[in-house]
Amino acid sequence: MDIKFNMNISVKLMNITPKSILLFAIFLFFIRGVNAQETILKGVIAVGNTQYMSYQISYQAHKNNTITGFSISDLDGSEETKASISGYIDTKKKEMYFEEKIILSTRSKTPLSEFCLMKVNGKFERKAGKSVFSGKFTSESTGKGILCDSGSVVLMTEKELKEITTKVSKAIDKLPEPDTLKKKEDPYADPSKWVRRELDLEPESETVFELKSDISY
Repeated sequence: MDIKFNMNISVKLMNITPKSILLFAIFLFFIRGVNAQETILKGVIAVGNTQYMSYQISYQAHKNNTITGFSISDLDGSEETKASISGYIDTKKKEMYFEEKIILSTRSKTPLSEFCLMKVNGKFERKAGKSVFSGKFTSESTGKGILCDSGSVVLMTEKELKEITTKVSKAIDKLPEPDTLKKKEDPYADPSKWVRRELDLEPESETVFELKSDISY
């Protein structure tokens, strides 16, 4: 029985087809992709000094320093949009560049032909003990006559973002409450505090009244 079992195995090995080899290679590629380290950065994009929108990227770095993944703008908002990204990262210079390629999904009612896809160029720096990615972006649309914005982007890991948010929240809680403006009480505003005085005036006499108040405004 042992001999027959071994013979069956040898026959199966000899009957391996090119198709089975291809499937095995795809399987290995899939396993490698699953095990690749994924990096998620969250933050905001800013256009000028008044327009802000939440923004996050999720990417995997490969051996040739290229990155692939996706971005999500306006997370959980009415304009939430997911786009594929690709680019490269220089770990020595701590620089990263990526482009949004195509729209994967969106909640926006804007036609896909009118979307502006971003190109981001930035650098990782240590700020307040945290690793922060900051840079500039431009954007372009495939639609004719579409004007797209440019601006800045700031991203960091979710863990560091929570730590900063917690510190800011605690600092705000420790601030003293502002003194309330105390309104000066007007004793004449309450009729119950009015004092009635009666004066007897003689006919054809001249009486001078001088009004004074202890309240200053």
